[in-house]
Amino acid sequence: METFSAVTIVKSRLEQLQRLVTQLEACDPAPQELILVWMTRPSDYSLLKSDQFPIVHKFVTGETLPIAKARNKGIAAVSSERFVYMNVDAVIPPDIFSQLQDNHASDTIYSTHIQYVTKPALNQRHTDLLSDTQHHVDCERKESDYSALFCMRKQDFETVGGFDERFDGFGINDEDFFTAARHSNLTVTPLDAVTFVQYRPHYRCPLNHFLDFSRNAEIYRRKWQEYPCKDVLMRYAEQGYINKDFQQAGIKIDHLPTDTKDVPLTPEHAYDEA
Repeated sequence: METFSAVTIVKSRLEQLQRLVTQLEACDPAPQELILVWMTRPSDYSLLKSDQFPIVHKFVTGETLPIAKARNKGIAAVSSERFVYMNVDAVIPPDIFSQLQDNHASDTIYSTHIQYVTKPALNQRHTDLLSDTQHHVDCERKESDYSALFCMRKQDFETVGGFDERFDGFGINDEDFFTAARHSNLTVTPLDAVTFVQYRPHYRCPLNHFLDFSRNAEIYRRKWQEYPCKDVLMRYAEQGYINKDFQQAGIKIDHLPTDTKDVPLTPEHAYDEA
C-alpha cells in the first residue's frame, strides 16, 4: 500500500503539537513519518518522539523562519512520494490516510471539508466533534481554507513551485499557492471527510496584520494581474485604511489601524497557524 509523509510547522503551539502527534498515532494506517519544522529556536519538545513512526525535526538556522519557507523546508524533506500537510492545531480525520490510499490521481490536490469550531472544542475527539455541533461556527468558505490539510504528490508540489517565499508575514500565501496550482492544471478535490480548525473572529479582516496583508496583496497583483481577497481589501478601503480606488491605482495606505476606535491589537486577535 502507498505510504504518506505527514508535515507540519510549529512555533509556539506546543500543546497542540502533542495533540496532533497523538492523533497521528491513532490513525490507521499511521503516516510513514512526521516532518516537523521548528520556526524558532529549539525547546524541550524538539526531541519529541513517537513509537508509531519516526519524527524528523528540522530546525531554523536564524532567529525565526517565515511560514512559506517553513512549509517548503518541511515538504522538501519528505521521503514518500506523497505528503499530507496539516496545521499543527487541526483536529484531523482518523481515517485520512486510509481514504488517501483510495484517492491517488496525479495532478490533484486532495483536501477535506473544513469546519471552524471554537477553541475549547479542539480538545474533543474528531468523532465527538462530528456529532457535537454546538461549537461549530458558520462562516464563508474559501479555497485557501484547504491549506489546513491537503495532500499531493511531491513532484506536483515542485511543479507548482512550492509556496512563494516573497510572501512574508500574514496573508495571501495560501491564495497564491492554490492560484499557482490551478495555473499548473492541478485540481483541488475534497474527500468525504472533515478537518476541524479554530475559528478566529478577526481572521477575515486582520487589522493586526494590516501592513503584511496589504504588502502581500500587491505582490499577488503583480504576479497574477488581479487582487486577491477583495472582500478584505474593500473593508480596509471602507474603513479608510487604504484608498477606495485601489483596484485601479494600486494600494496606498492612508491610515494605520492603531486608534482606539479600531480593533484592539491583542493576542487573541492574532492569527498564526503555528
